[in-house]
Amino acid sequence: MSDPIVVGGKVYKNAITFDQAYDRLAESKRQVNDMTCPLTDWKPVVNGDGAFALENKSGAQYVPTDHALSQMAVVGGNQGGGFLKALRRNVVATNKEKTNGITRDRGDSELMVRILQNTLFHKDRVDQTKDRFFRTWSDGTMRALLSTQYAVVNSEWYLDVLRDTIPTGVFTRWNGDADTLRADLLVPDTVRKADDSDYGGQVHIGNSEIGNRRVISACSIFRLVCTNGMIAAKSLGEGTRKVHRGDLDLETLRITITSNIKDQLKIMDNQIYNLLGMKAYGVGDVSMPLVFAQLAKQYKLGRNVMPKILDAYATEGELVGIKHINSAFGAIQAITRQAQNMADPMDMESMEIVAGQIAAMPRPKWDSLVGMAGKLGKADLESVYGEALATAIAA
Repeated sequence: MSDPIVVGGKVYKNAITFDQAYDRLAESKRQVNDMTCPLTDWKPVVNGDGAFALENKSGAQYVPTDHALSQMAVVGGNQGGGFLKALRRNVVATNKEKTNGITRDRGDSELMVRILQNTLFHKDRVDQTKDRFFRTWSDGTMRALLSTQYAVVNSEWYLDVLRDTIPTGVFTRWNGDADTLRADLLVPDTVRKADDSDYGGQVHIGNSEIGNRRVISACSIFRLVCTNGMIAAKSLGEGTRKVHRGDLDLETLRITITSNIKDQLKIMDNQIYNLLGMKAYGVGDVSMPLVFAQLAKQYKLGRNVMPKILDAYATEGELVGIKHINSAFGAIQAITRQAQNMADPMDMESMEIVAGQIAAMPRPKWDSLVGMAGKLGKADLESVYGEALATAIAA
């Protein structure tokens, strides 16, 4: 077991070093087998478990992930592949919709084979001889089907750039494997102590070798006491966002990333102080559930996540204290705490971006939002929280 990482005398739980990050990437890369070949080397099949799969000329079979299935659908002219993905998902019976439950079986997989035969593998509709990029894993999954024009940016290369730029950095959050990298790199020199916690500036980074996202780097703020992270709004520091397409000059990309990160470092102190300043953005006599409801309407936060944000708000109240929890700062901390619980890292990132947008609000805009929140009626609350919770809040 590795020693805990200490920055400024404080232990950072779950943080990892650059060396540990390289090791994790290397371990997952050992499971990867990339292939460049035409569609004629493959055929859609139903495997021995009754699942839809692609089989290559050697007889090896791979079950596509939802991401790879979407890519197949796009190449085959079947838009986003929603119907194909639905054929692999069981349907739970609901009394409200009066629907019976559905357990997917071999018949659904056979239907998927026929659809792919008539789209992706139809020789008159899709070029079957053109080379394409396939990523497979030793666990029997296919992770990507991409054009050879897709420019793969190796995640180890990205780590090299980051270590050259911030050699003392540590990763406070790591969601990385051979396919997709999402992480937050803490800059130790930016760590500052406040009355409720230590705060630090980070670089939020992302990359995908399978077409899942762009190469990105953006300013982020870390709060040690709860490990919340907030991605700063674009207006407070433009990040790097580079698509993987066509010829890619890695040296130019390296210079762009390095220059951008150095620019981000210059604004991190201001970002931290700006976040702490949100403690003064109060809500008057408007309840926080109403404020969260207005935020949900403005930033399109889903009904499924709103009760969890209220729970996170209650938890944050124990950490921050009532003096600061009923404020824009409290709203930001509740949203970023719930972001940590999101199963999909992209959903987590989206919520942290919302938190950053709230932190960028000028005081008049926040006061206007609170004013609108105070005018919300029960119908508004039901649209955000559902009938039962809305009734409890309105009571």
